[in-house]
Amino acid sequence: MLIAQAPALPGGPEGAVLLLVVVTGLVFVVVRALGRIVGGSNEGRIDDLERRVDDLEREQN
Repeated sequence: MLIAQAPALPGGPEGAVLLLVVVTGLVFVVVRALGRIVGGSNEGRIDDLERRVDDLEREQN
């Protein structure tokens, strides 16, 4: 009976964990960069919300 076996990574389990950490970090950086490109920065949105709050406060007073 033939059993498929995954190829061994150099470094054993420690190497596999290190590879997983590096790949996860790269995915995080890429997704965050894409989010900034697509959504822009939150600073502009925060400024808009602060202006709206100021306008509403002026209207109430």
